[in-house]
Amino acid sequence: MSILTRILGGSKTASTQPETPTLEPPTPEETVPELTFLGFREASPVCAAADAIGLSNKEIAKIFKISCQDVERMRVRDDKLDDKAEAFLKFVTIFRTFMNDDPSLMRQWLRTENMNFGGTPIEVMTRRGGLTLLRRYLDLVVDRRDQAHIAHVRDEQQ
Repeated sequence: MSILTRILGGSKTASTQPETPTLEPPTPEETVPELTFLGFREASPVCAAADAIGLSNKEIAKIFKISCQDVERMRVRDDKLDDKAEAFLKFVTIFRTFMNDDPSLMRQWLRTENMNFGGTPIEVMTRRGGLTLLRRYLDLVVDRRDQAHIAHVRDEQQ
């Protein structure tokens, strides 16, 4: 019996007597994989990513220059991603790795004034080219950290 037939309580063949609907859970072979991004069930990968790093709807709206109602619509509708959304997703991927996926550390860094940017990283995201600037900054910091680690390992080996 197909999953749709099971959910709707019907059968594949017509019957003279109505069948009592049963709502048995589908078997693993019949389940359709759910679309997830970063472990969240959201229609919008942007909202899932924003949730993962602790951004509010108001902050998402400010970054993408849309209304809070539009953010709510994004949560239930899968719209085509624009360039800014793509840049945001790239930033979040690097950022989560850099912060070891620690939610409190991510929230703190995003909301702390940073002399390198002249504001908080959330404020920088609202500026034109801000997401690219933040991504490049993280790339540099990660690169320096990796170089320092390599130098440390070499020193220990000698």
